[in-house]
Amino acid sequence: MQLIQEYKVSELVSQIKSFLESTFYYVKVVGEVSSLKTSTNGHIYFNLKDESALINVVIFKNSINKNIPKIEDGIEIIIYGRLTIYKDRSNYQIIAENIEVNGSGSLLKLFEERKQKLKLEGLFDNKKQLPKIVKKVGIITSPNGAAIKDIESRLYDRLPINVILYPSLVQGQLADLSIIKGIKYFNEKEFVDVIVITRGGGSFEDLMCFNSEILARKIYESKIPIITAIGHEIDWTIADYVSDLRLPTPTVVAEFLSPLISVFIEKINSTFEKIVKLSYKKIDGFIKEIDKIYFNILSTIGKNYYNKLIIFKQNFYRLHQFNKKKILKRGYGIVRKNGIILDKNTIVKQGDILDIELYNRKLKVSVILEEYSCF
Repeated sequence: MQLIQEYKVSELVSQIKSFLESTFYYVKVVGEVSSLKTSTNGHIYFNLKDESALINVVIFKNSINKNIPKIEDGIEIIIYGRLTIYKDRSNYQIIAENIEVNGSGSLLKLFEERKQKLKLEGLFDNKKQLPKIVKKVGIITSPNGAAIKDIESRLYDRLPINVILYPSLVQGQLADLSIIKGIKYFNEKEFVDVIVITRGGGSFEDLMCFNSEILARKIYESKIPIITAIGHEIDWTIADYVSDLRLPTPTVVAEFLSPLISVFIEKINSTFEKIVKLSYKKIDGFIKEIDKIYFNILSTIGKNYYNKLIIFKQNFYRLHQFNKKKILKRGYGIVRKNGIILDKNTIVKQGDILDIELYNRKLKVSVILEEYSCF
């Protein structure tokens, strides 16, 4: 017994730690995720298990990046990392530095199960009504991604709207929490007409953060309507099913939010023409009504107010003669330069383009000045 070496606990643990780390410096381990949790300081802890054993795994906050996919309980993954011992508890664990999903089968199974669960709960129903005119939009996406660049480029020749960008992760383990913070921000601090959650294309694993159950519930609870435009046209996520409107790509977002300036002007002109035509019909209707009132008054009160009524009627008819269409019908025209009607003080130069409005058509002419003498 005297030959057995004596250790302090810390000494023994240190030697075991040293042996493990030198023997298994860097390992690749396949297993299923269980008991996943994220600490308040941002570290991620879970167990990696198979049919007969499990091992603790930690991903420290400074190792978490967009290249680490979104992982959840039940997903089979491949871990690359260092085997070590947590000395305070003498627990051996893997410090993960990189993670891959081991095939898409488990992800698809999780996706379908979650989709069915949320559908039965009614989260795909009761869509919020989208505003007809969007003046201010909140966009949740990566500030360096292709999605925001596509939207900004498409908004260039459209009616201006106020765009508020909330920079967010759109891939990886913490992306869903980052997007949720954006939803909360627009609902509580920066009110907008509509929220857009968007990102460019990617693999099924890349888009897994948009299949988060907690994100789905926050989209459903949002007081502000939410539009999703995630990945390519064929890509569908849980977030798309829950949102109030799913658009196929980020490019379509700008087209939906704001019409082309030229189209908008054309609609204004068309609406104005309709108003003018209705106005003419109203004026003709008023004249007929005045005629009726005039003869009714004559028949009931006699001729005491005859002269006043005659004057009133003459003045109204005179006003009607100033109707623009009536004047143009007599062969006159209205000449404008840059949308302003010409008068005696308007300066007209050689080559100026003028618009002439006639009764039944409009002309665009170029000015040719000729010298003339006054006698």
